Amino acid sequence: MERALVERTTGTPAPQEADRARELPIGGPERRDRIRVFTQLPLTVKFGGVYETMAEAVNISARGMFFMAQEPLAVGTAMELVFRLPRRVIGVEGVWLRCAAEVIRVEEREGTFGIAARITGYEVFRVS
Repeated sequence: MERALVERTTGTPAPQEADRARELPIGGPERRDRIRVFTQLPLTVKFGGVYETMAEAVNISARGMFFMAQEPLAVGTAMELVFRLPRRVIGVEGVWLRCAAEVIRVEEREGTFGIAARITGYEVFRVS
């Protein structure tokens, strides 16, 4: 399996993106400055340098993700989120994201844990 680095970035928005983020949607102010996509996307969460667990993304945006996991993570925990982008979203197979992220909120939900993460950087890989 060969991996080719396609793109790498950090979470710094371009000036024009920051201007669009200040626009208010109809119906009242929105605290988020990026569009969220609701999904049921399996992902791998790596943290602490050696630990790894499976989770499921609930929603994702350019700067963050909310996912469900069996175990809680402490607020402030640095982690890596790895997942495959669905073909229906980007039109091609075999594209993976590896995101550097930080836990910003944890919610207990019926025996599982909802974890909000701030994405601080990412790499896009194409597996051929």
